[in-house]
Amino acid sequence: YSLLPDDPDSAFALLSAQAQAASGGIERFRDFYGGLTAVAVQNARSTEDGQVAATIVFTRDDGSTSAEPYTFRVGTDADGTTLIQSFSKA
Repeated sequence: YSLLPDDPDSAFALLSAQAQAASGGIERFRDFYGGLTAVAVQNARSTEDGQVAATIVFTRDDGSTSAEPYTFRVGTDADGTTLIQSFSKA
C-alpha cells in the first residue's frame, strides 16, 4: 500500500493473477486509486501462516475517509517477490 495512490501500476504488479482479477483489472484499479489522495494501513497483524489482517484507511479527493477491515493472503512468486495472493473484506 505504500505505492498507493501515486503508483497504481507498480502496486498492481504486486498482486497475483487471482488478486488482479478480483480487483477488476488494471483499469478499474487505476480508477479506484485515482479518486484517492491517501491510503494508510493500520493495525496490520499476522493471523496465521501467510495471512495478514489490517484496517485500510482510504482518503478520497473530497477529504472524506473510510476505514475498512481486510484480510490478505500473501506469498511469493517464482522470483521470490512478495505478492498479495488474495484479499477480502473481513
